[in-house]
Amino acid sequence: PGATVFMQDRDALAAAFARENSRANGAAGATVDCGLAFSNLAGTSWDLVTSNIPAKAGQPVLTRFFRDAAAILAPGGTAAIVIVATLADFALSTVRALGCDIVYCEKTKNYLVLHFRAGERSEERIAPRESLLPYVRARQTFGHGSVAWELETAWSLPDFDTLGFSLLASLDLIE
Repeated sequence: PGATVFMQDRDALAAAFARENSRANGAAGATVDCGLAFSNLAGTSWDLVTSNIPAKAGQPVLTRFFRDAAAILAPGGTAAIVIVATLADFALSTVRALGCDIVYCEKTKNYLVLHFRAGERSEERIAPRESLLPYVRARQTFGHGSVAWELETAWSLPDFDTLGFSLLASLDLIE
């Protein structure tokens, strides 16, 4: 009660399930957003950031994630993450390089659980929020009828990674 909860996932289906689970569990006031990590959160600060970082996240995405997580933590706030063990050493070295304070660390054969706070070097963590470069997976040319365009795509964003049904239907209507 009284908490502000914001959940975000790049996958539209995961975001839809989060909305339904929030409603079913009496947390209907939680906000759920479909977007890349920390998009639309510039200028906000949070007491707690949690994430189960996808195993397929590459090092540029992870670096950006840790930097941006630390940048939105309120004073005394904590980021709590779970990451696959194969990325544990990279995660730890990146968090340390950002000047973050590690407050809890538990490594198993398969996972790393890591809690960290922002630390003192916040100026090194600020990144342009508009840049999607770490998330871009390919450049593709799309076409519909006599119109063609090139698009940089990112994983699992509706109407960004692939053309969605509503967009294709709209293009048919326009044509």
